[in-house]
Amino acid sequence: MKVREVEKNMQNPLRELRERLDLSRPAFARKLGVSYNMLAAAEAGYPRRLPVGIRRGLAALGEDVERIAVDYERWRAGQKERAA
Repeated sequence: MKVREVEKNMQNPLRELRERLDLSRPAFARKLGVSYNMLAAAEAGYPRRLPVGIRRGLAALGEDVERIAVDYERWRAGQKERAA
């Protein structure tokens, strides 16, 4: 499978993490210290890059922020190609 095909089939890394932690969106937003709307937008792929607030929250949870940020951008690129 080509890299581009993998990117198209990826799931949003924020959503994957939230589901792995077994948290609702509101609960995950509270844990991250961000608004529900900011998290919902990021899960939908609206910001091009992960917002600073989400990055800070991920770091506070002990997550690998850079890996998640890179995966997010790859996922978003795959979504963009899928829509085209």
